[in-house]
Amino acid sequence: MNKKYEPHKSSILGLEANVVSLLIYLIPFLIGVFSYGGIWGNFTWIIPLLALIFEKDSKLVKFHGWQALLMTLFYGAIGTVTTIVGVSTSFAGMFAGSAGAVVSGAAIVLIVGIISIIFAILEIIAAVKAYGWVSYRLPIVGKWASNLSHENE
Repeated sequence: MNKKYEPHKSSILGLEANVVSLLIYLIPFLIGVFSYGGIWGNFTWIIPLLALIFEKDSKLVKFHGWQALLMTLFYGAIGTVTTIVGVSTSFAGMFAGSAGAVVSGAAIVLIVGIISIIFAILEIIAAVKAYGWVSYRLPIVGKWASNLSHENE
């Protein structure tokens, strides 16, 4: 269930809670986009973690912090597994001389790209909703984030 919050301040630098919630998604997104293939893309989980550590009061910020952290870890796990399977299948096919294995490995790597696009769209939706003072629950991780942030208490 999505919850609409009244405007309030975050305990992080005295900023509005919706701005902090937006930045929880926006900063990692931009780091991921501009460091494609670089080491910094592996550390995008730090931003939501820092927000969770430093936020004392705002349940909106805590919810979005948990959701962004879980989403980043979930995406990282899916991306890592599918990339390893895709690359392994491709290499195995090359060494065995099987064109089918190479093609199926390449297809798996393509799936990683599609998953990336889906996650980017979900992240943009969550960021827009966060700026609108709404705790929008993403599929799978939204309920966990709500429970971890004690949003309904």
